[in-house]
Parts: sequence; structure tokens; C-alpha cells
Amino acid sequence: MISFHALGWLAGIVAAGIANDEKLIFVISSGFFIIGFLISLKLPKLQTEKIIGKGIIKKIIVKNKFLFSSLLIRHVGAAAAWTVLPIMLMEYFGAELYQVSIIYIANTLTAFLVMNLMSKRIQIQNITKFKIGIGMTVIVFVGLALITDWWMAWPFMAIVGCSWAFLFIGGNFHLMENNPRSTSTAIFSSTLAISTVIGPVIAGSIAYYTNYTAVMVFAIIVTLSAFIISTRMKSEKPNEVPI
Repeated sequence: MISFHALGWLAGIVAAGIANDEKLIFVISSGFFIIGFLISLKLPKLQTEKIIGKGIIKKIIVKNKFLFSSLLIRHVGAAAAWTVLPIMLMEYFGAELYQVSIIYIANTLTAFLVMNLMSKRIQIQNITKFKIGIGMTVIVFVGLALITDWWMAWPFMAIVGCSWAFLFIGGNFHLMENNPRSTSTAIFSSTLAISTVIGPVIAGSIAYYTNYTAVMVFAIIVTLSAFIISTRMKSEKPNEVPI
């Protein structure tokens, strides 16, 4: 189910590459939104048990402070990098719109494939998956800071897809095993949303006063910091520390 997140991105990126026209891409995007809305009207109403407790959100955040802080910092760096990467590929290396699409396909396709391998082939602790995902991201931004042609970004974007699968699956499943599921995963998603607001602002400021490569250097620094923080996370048995 979670892998459909990556599959949706993959379909959209492929469509953008085929269109290869900015205005047409927005028309196609609108079409996808309309189709998604119509399908959502058929969703059944599900009744779930609500866990109500005073200060439960604060307790979850405090208990998982190293996970959420490393996730926030990592994704700020990632959001900053993704803000300038398409422009960097086109302005620095002369990439066409469809070539940028090819680069991004490596990310989403790899994420979809690795996510589907998680349940059967990759049998390691979820907390370890999360740490691996954070750590692999550092390698990506080092590589993107050093590329000299647009196609060189392809393998690094494949690594991004792998790292995203590890940290997304590992982080979410670790939270669900040790905390109230809906609340903890909602905080996870909210953390990602906050970082996608902060990252582009920082990227724009850095790029305006310096250049796009400096944004990648910023991403390296913050993701390395996120990895160091993630190493403070400790394994625990499911529901070992009650909320």
C-alpha cells in the first residue's frame, strides 16, 4: 500500500517527460487530480478506535525525538536540493525537460521496487532501516555536488529512491510498533510537510546569494547532521515504553 506513494510519483514524472511541455504538464496534473478526487468519492467509511489522552502528541514527540528531529533535518536538506536540482540540470548542464524526467524516474522507480522488497527480502530492524535511509542520503548529495553532466545524476537519484524506501518504511513501521499508530504516523507526515516549507526557502536564499552547488553543500551538511542524530535512536520491543 505504501509503495503506491512512489508509484504515483513515477506515473506523474513519466507523464511529464512524455509531455515535455510546461503548460501541458499542468493540464495533465489537473486531470490526475480530478481522477483521484472522483475515485476518492467511492472510499468506504471506516470506524476506528480513537485513542484519546491528554498530551499524547507531546509524549509521542518526546519519546521519538531523535527520529522526528533527524527526519525533519534530513528532509529540509532534501527539499532544498530538489528545489534547485531541475534548474541546476537545465542551466548548468543543458538538460531538456524530458531528460530531467528521466533523472527523476530513477528515484521513484527504485523507491517503488525497494518498498515492495521490504516485506520479503530485506529482513532487518525497522530502526536500522531508518538509519540506513538517512545515511544513504548523504552519499547522494555529495555525488550531486560533483556531477559534470546531467546524466551523471541518474545513479544518485536511484540511491535516493533506495534511501527514501528505507527511511519511510523503517520510520513509519517503527512508530506504529511502539506508539499509537494513527497519531504517530500523522506526526511523521506532518514533519515531512513542515520540512518541504522550510527547505525551498533556504534553497532560494542560498542560490540567490551564491549558486546551486552551494545548496547541495548545505544539503550534505544537514543530512550528515541528521544521520548523527539518528544514531542516538535505540531499539525497543513493541510497546516496551507505553504512551
